[in-house]
Amino acid sequence: MAHFNAAAAAPLLLALLAPSAPAQVGSLVSWGSDSYYLVSNTPGGEDFTQAAAGEYHSLALRSDGSIVSWGSNSHGQVSLTPPEADFQHLSGGLYHSLAVRLGGTLAGWGSDAYGQSTPPGGSGFVQVAAGDLHSHALNASGAIVSWGADNAGVVSDTPSDADYVQLVSGGANCYALRTNGAIVAWGSDSYGQVSLIPPGSGYQELAAGLLHACALRSNGGLVSWGYDGQGQVSNTPHDQDFVQVAAGSNHTIALKSDGSLVAWGNDSYGQVSDLPGGNDFAQAAGGAYHSLALRLRATPVYGITNLVAGELAILECSGCPIGSQVAFGYSTTGPGPTQTEYGELEMSMPIQHIGPVPTANGVALLAVPIPDGTSGVAVHTQCVVFADGGETLVSNALHETIE
Repeated sequence: MAHFNAAAAAPLLLALLAPSAPAQVGSLVSWGSDSYYLVSNTPGGEDFTQAAAGEYHSLALRSDGSIVSWGSNSHGQVSLTPPEADFQHLSGGLYHSLAVRLGGTLAGWGSDAYGQSTPPGGSGFVQVAAGDLHSHALNASGAIVSWGADNAGVVSDTPSDADYVQLVSGGANCYALRTNGAIVAWGSDSYGQVSLIPPGSGYQELAAGLLHACALRSNGGLVSWGYDGQGQVSNTPHDQDFVQVAAGSNHTIALKSDGSLVAWGNDSYGQVSDLPGGNDFAQAAGGAYHSLALRLRATPVYGITNLVAGELAILECSGCPIGSQVAFGYSTTGPGPTQTEYGELEMSMPIQHIGPVPTANGVALLAVPIPDGTSGVAVHTQCVVFADGGETLVSNALHETIE
């Protein structure tokens, strides 16, 4: 959020936001406080590329460039979300949100009492950071522009040089990362948010909470500073395998290299202890008392071992959504393609199938006897995965010859 980090899941955002960078696409998972239905109204689907959080609202970017928002609408944070489908980056603030369009222009909506949701004109912007009552944007030249309420100099003390690659905003603070990996901070210093920033260089991503901040080192380690009332600083893990970090009001979430999540700090609504399991996450974001994450779209992978006449072949489909079922389809008449109700399959009619069979931990296994006398027969086979909610996924196709 504003108070909270809405950075995307890569260390150098200029590279992340480049048009050539492939987007990580997946579904949304929310946990913690369900005030304003922040958890229960989380949108479904697997076409999201970024999650962001305000204090009591959340927003997410779809792969088509459109934005979906939910949660508190006290200042139009939800209802005033722009309807266009041409956005590339989001940030949620206290009662407002910001977004960068594909052409590099800015959009803002929600509370505008201090002009915080009325961004400057012009183009060439690549990232935004929404604070409590203030806002910031980074342009492609590495310069920062700030506007809104100037509490503790969070606007007027914005640095004038132009060598920055990321910025995040806290309650009345802003933090920016230089090209050499050094950190710059300005704004309120009530708990050392500015004066206690770690020295040196070699940092690759920042996250800002209400009164604390966290930085990801290039070696995968984390360092935190500022307010420590709920262990936001002292409970920072010592592992060195992190790849992304995000902060809520008084809690922090970090993504490990294996795709799993870790959280610490305030847990008054389960925003730490209700952390979802799994190792298929790509990015996290935090609000006041809730969190959300981008879970990578499942990619079923099909494989066969021991395809030998007169023996048992082992069919395996991995990478399936938890709780899904798998049908193993096959044909001996040709490679297709054939249009079916499940999409295009690389098999010719008639198509036979075995199952569906349930998955265990995302994997479906099936032992199939191969008839005698079938050596040399070509088999065209593919899996259809039936996920909860009615969605179907199609695996890679295999074109094998029975030994």
